[in-house]
Amino acid sequence: MAKIILSNEKPLFAACNFQNADENNPADNLGLNKLIDQQLNSISSRGIDAPIVYAGITSSAEAYTLIGGIT
Repeated sequence: MAKIILSNEKPLFAACNFQNADENNPADNLGLNKLIDQQLNSISSRGIDAPIVYAGITSSAEAYTLIGGIT
């Protein structure tokens, strides 16, 4: 067991949720959700040197989620 090396704890990110501020068109018509999630995944996929973990969909209460309104 002494040879087992655990990586440092890293912040966990879930899929983001951006929506239009216009109640008549709440969808993310700019595609920000997809673009930001792709970037988070790209950063996370750097392996052991990655500064974050991206899980996409998670029920973890410890996960950060980027959210906002598009005006």
